[in-house]
Amino acid sequence: VGCAASDGYTHDAQCVVYDGPDTVYVGRQICFAYNEDTLTIWDVEDKNNIVMLSRTGYPDATYTHQGWLTEDMRYVLLDDELDERDDSSVTFTTTYIFDVSDLNNPQQLPSFVHPDAVIDHNLYVWGAIHAKGWGGNGPMQNPPSSKYAYLSNYVAGLRVLNVENINNIQQAGYFDIAPDLDGYAFEGAWSNYMHPSGVVAVSSIDRGLFFLRPQMAFDNSSPAPTPPPTPAPTPVPTDPDDSCSDLVPAGL
Repeated sequence: VGCAASDGYTHDAQCVVYDGPDTVYVGRQICFAYNEDTLTIWDVEDKNNIVMLSRTGYPDATYTHQGWLTEDMRYVLLDDELDERDDSSVTFTTTYIFDVSDLNNPQQLPSFVHPDAVIDHNLYVWGAIHAKGWGGNGPMQNPPSSKYAYLSNYVAGLRVLNVENINNIQQAGYFDIAPDLDGYAFEGAWSNYMHPSGVVAVSSIDRGLFFLRPQMAFDNSSPAPTPPPTPAPTPVPTDPDDSCSDLVPAGL
């Protein structure tokens, strides 16, 4: 239906009907694209006239891979897949933070530096996804907490960050699916998906699929009740069919 080719290759993108702080674009379809060395923001409302709103690089860009918005759409969390391995100035796993409250002029904020030296891959803010109905279901009345970002960081496994205060991000928990590995290996946790129940599926390149139930998923509140299964319909009795009664042997 349309094409935006003026910034080259896009590895990943998050597209939303925007309801963030930049009032100029509220209600419009906006895409946050991860384009190898930049965070590039597009207005894609008119598929015949896609407009680049901004193109923002950062000093240690090596392979801008993927990222996700916080629930209020004020910030982007971004993972660069190759900076830890290929940039000698990046010693530990780094999550880059951008203030995107002005879509035409994003600003890089101080990064969150993890305690591990591994490659990061995919991250999501699942509470926002289920609150807004982005996950394939309608908006949930009691979604998982949007305070937490869930990061698949290869051999460091699933890492959970509390991003409620963007200036003081804290690691809230982790599950290492490859405790025997470390370093810059493309093994371990590849991605993750949180079911509306709060159960997280963590996919692994080499070790299968892990199902986890993070204690902080609902931030100490109860998840929305699971709807009861739809009962099977009661069979409706029908009149007997005597059309073949003459074929039944006598005495049966």
